[in-house]
Amino acid sequence: MSLPTVFRFRTLSRFSDTALILAALLVLPGCWVMSINPLYEEHLFGHSDPDLTFDQNLVGSWWQPKEGCLLKIAAADEKYAVEYVTPKQKQGEGCALDEGQTVRMEGRLVKLDAHRFLDVAPRSDDVCFSCLPMHQIYLMALDKDSLTLTPIDGDWLKQGVEQNKVVVATLPDDNDHDSLAATTKDLKDFYRRYADDQAAFKPVPNLAFKRKPAS
Repeated sequence: MSLPTVFRFRTLSRFSDTALILAALLVLPGCWVMSINPLYEEHLFGHSDPDLTFDQNLVGSWWQPKEGCLLKIAAADEKYAVEYVTPKQKQGEGCALDEGQTVRMEGRLVKLDAHRFLDVAPRSDDVCFSCLPMHQIYLMALDKDSLTLTPIDGDWLKQGVEQNKVVVATLPDDNDHDSLAATTKDLKDFYRRYADDQAAFKPVPNLAFKRKPAS
């Protein structure tokens, strides 16, 4: 299901450079999926969204040993301050950014049934007045020394929507993949429904990190 025709516009041209930088946070093979709405309610009748959670074990430095890319996560008032850093001398092409670049974002952790998802978006100070911040949502697997982030597969989503096998509101854009346009409530139902579907969540090698020992 997609939105009515009046809403079927090319979306990326309306977004700020920050949104495009966010898309480049973790360059994925194939298509990547972004969401207009977050996976959580920021203010729910004066209370926090009950699905929001926080795990101190996520805080730290995570790196890809093969590529040398670094993901730094710090605690910030029940949120996460996220930095993605590319070394000055890259070891390969798996890092998303040019050498020596850093992107800073905010992250929230959402628990839906037995699964946890990391919702990453631009910092509010980095989004222009008329721009729409976009969210990337990852199924998260975390243990003491490893962190794996798995996004919705863009090809799976596009084909499923076109074939009416997947029911979720989307918007087409200029990069031949769909952006999620569902409400937060519908997003939660969508991610709950497909969290165990290995076709929807295909592992991505360059999103598997190891905890970096303190120097």
